[in-house]
Amino acid sequence: MTTYQASLGRCGIVFKLKKPLIILLSVIGLLVISITISFAQNQPLYNDAVTTSSVIPVDATLKSNRYTQVDDLSTIDENPYVTINNHEFIGTHTDTGLSLYVHPEHLSLRIVNENTGYIWGSNMDHDYLEEGHPLYESNNPQTNIRQDISPVSISYFNTSQITSVRLNEYFYEGAFNGTFTRRELTDQTGFSARIKMPRSGIMFELIVYLNDEGLNIEVPFDSIEDNGNFIISTITIYRNFGFTTKDVTPGYAFIPDGVGALIRYDGTYNKNYSKKFYGPDLTLTSPSLERYLTAGLYGTVQGIHQNAMMVILNSGAAHGTLTYQSHNPNVLFNRLYTTFEYRDKYIQKLNASGTSTIERIQTDKNRFDIHFIYKFLSGENASYVGFSHVYREYLKQKGNQLEPLPTKDYIDLHLDILALESKSAWYGRASISMTNTTQINDITTNLQTSGIEHIVTTIHGWQSSGLSRTTPNFGRIDGAFGKIAQLDNPNVETYYATTPLLGYPGASGYQANDIVRNQGSEFIEVGNHYLLNPQDALDIFNKNYERIHIKGIKNLSFEVMNLLYSDYHQRLSRSESMEIIEQFLNIANRTIVSQPFDYLFGADIIKELEMYSSQRIDFTDTVPFLPLILSGHKLVFGRSANFFANTQNELLRMIDYQIYPNFYVTHESAGLLLNTDSNNIFTSKFSDWQPEIIRQYNYLNDALKFVTGSYIESRVVIEPGFVQNTYSNGVVIYINYSGHAYTANGVTVPMMSYEVVL
Repeated sequence: MTTYQASLGRCGIVFKLKKPLIILLSVIGLLVISITISFAQNQPLYNDAVTTSSVIPVDATLKSNRYTQVDDLSTIDENPYVTINNHEFIGTHTDTGLSLYVHPEHLSLRIVNENTGYIWGSNMDHDYLEEGHPLYESNNPQTNIRQDISPVSISYFNTSQITSVRLNEYFYEGAFNGTFTRRELTDQTGFSARIKMPRSGIMFELIVYLNDEGLNIEVPFDSIEDNGNFIISTITIYRNFGFTTKDVTPGYAFIPDGVGALIRYDGTYNKNYSKKFYGPDLTLTSPSLERYLTAGLYGTVQGIHQNAMMVILNSGAAHGTLTYQSHNPNVLFNRLYTTFEYRDKYIQKLNASGTSTIERIQTDKNRFDIHFIYKFLSGENASYVGFSHVYREYLKQKGNQLEPLPTKDYIDLHLDILALESKSAWYGRASISMTNTTQINDITTNLQTSGIEHIVTTIHGWQSSGLSRTTPNFGRIDGAFGKIAQLDNPNVETYYATTPLLGYPGASGYQANDIVRNQGSEFIEVGNHYLLNPQDALDIFNKNYERIHIKGIKNLSFEVMNLLYSDYHQRLSRSESMEIIEQFLNIANRTIVSQPFDYLFGADIIKELEMYSSQRIDFTDTVPFLPLILSGHKLVFGRSANFFANTQNELLRMIDYQIYPNFYVTHESAGLLLNTDSNNIFTSKFSDWQPEIIRQYNYLNDALKFVTGSYIESRVVIEPGFVQNTYSNGVVIYINYSGHAYTANGVTVPMMSYEVVL
């Protein structure tokens, strides 16, 4: 008789099981699994609640930073704190009409826009502090002139000290002066200067020149030299460039926070603002609940539709932090600048529990070049709308396909569709079929029969074992989903959702060496997933795609790509990660990206685009900067309309921003997702949502079908909550968010409504 022995640790307990009993237990186990699967497949019938709302914003809300405010169009002739006195003329770029001047002693810059005569300065003249000067005021706050005229400032670490304190240093530091050797450029209108900081002795090259793009300022990575124990941490260059004074300038600072934000120079707020471009580095800090800086630029408007300085971070944005410093009783000026980080400090755990730690300094510098492009704009381009047009052209030059879309007489609809999910069962996990290929065909056919001509679908959970706890395994299609060949409707464009940057603990398809680690060699998790090294994730996904491409999957949707991080285990900087992540767009025939940063605007379709800023107290306005770049040049869809808190207001915002509708749907009720990782989807059953999908689509289509392939040339807020958008094809759309009717140019727009003028 055969027996099996199993020992329970140190207890020494031994069970002897007879073979027939083993067989019986196996049969029982199979029955349990069969019952579980049968239960999961024979789902009870539910209906999903479909609710909409139409809450009228009060006037105070319309005047808040949730909306765009009325512009002050007062004329401004000059910044009286900036002259070209004592600055040497370097030259004029004839194509741009910009003239460059430099101060021979402290390298401060002056740019004269010869087209308008407006003078821009990298710092302020300090004559205003002298009695008798026209700008002198006895109550003017004092300022540190030596810091103001410093072309650069840095922070550094002294590794000979026991503590890892970051020390700040200006080019003119107290009684100490930095030194430089300046050379004129032979092939450009500009100069280079070898900078040596006064205390630390850290050196680097500063290069300044004019070209067809505008003013360029660079610090090459290879030019930076630490000085023994003094090692660089951060650099800030010309922090006062484009400064304004108190609240006397009609204009604003533009911040690419979320969809876009403004800080008007009107004295409304005097708070300071600081945030990393493209979100925090997740190997150093946790994800933020606020919206991220979604694009690598910022700017200042000084006289709306008159003068503007738009700053593009052509290189280095991934390591940059944008800071706005507002005037206050102790500070006269407003400043907007970027600080770049080469090294940081971190906590090293000395034991597994983390009760013993030591603070360390990053050994190797983050590898990146700094390269600013300053564009000096005038006329209609001197506004956030103008910024969007200029930035679109910049992105096109970088290789992004942003040509106008073909004109159509209808807009598109997007559906996120959940195919399979899973949940805990008596034994392992049980699969839940929410929507199969046959049901997807039924959904799209029903909508097309209702008059929706073209539909884009993103299918989630098509992979083996369904949506959750499977990433990065995208190499097999789950049989319960159905045959890919069934989805062959010529008027439905189908994409398959993937999350290649994430690895679920316990899932196969990746190794521990693929997981991102911080400087303390700890694995990095986001939510309940590991972050994967971008290059390893790309390699894994390429292998998976080879398998599914053969099965008929041609188009991909990349989800959760709004993450940018370094990997200290494999010595990968955020700049290098960005370059690798961009390569995901080259894998499939066509691609969608959800909530992308600007370096992923090369995708064919954008969905779940941000529609709000962080609405911080620092901001005065939310503006549709991202839609202004993309709409009319890409298919752009909003977030799922199932989850709108104020339906009518969101629909008006979508018309205002030229964003197309999106819904999250399933064949089965969302009630089946209650005990799954998708329990945030609380209403999605298509048969319940179908009438509302059609209603919302028609409402948006009746406005936006007239401007397909066109883009917003002018956006004017006539009154708080009352917007006039003029498109490149001449169509005008008025949007009225408010609770009372408005009339403009002979057109009356009812409350909470819109009007199209052809």
